[in-house]
Amino acid sequence: MKVESLNISEIHFQSGQKEGLHKDYSDTGVLRFEKTYKAGKEEGVTKVYYETGELEYEITFQADTIVAVKCFNKSGNQVPCED
Repeated sequence: MKVESLNISEIHFQSGQKEGLHKDYSDTGVLRFEKTYKAGKEEGVTKVYYETGELEYEITFQADTIVAVKCFNKSGNQVPCED
């Protein structure tokens, strides 16, 4: 069996629910995304990164509901989000 990649996640739990900052890294150690949980629900700004480490998306959550999305190209400029 060959393993193509291995992601590493840093997740915190409180009373059996995700709580606080959650980070996920690629097998090369590059941060893939970071998000915050409150009482098991996504809350605040989630940041998703390109494989090269530049910011790709910022998604704002309020009680697990998306309230805003910003998209960026690899040069760091904000661009229209594609469906």
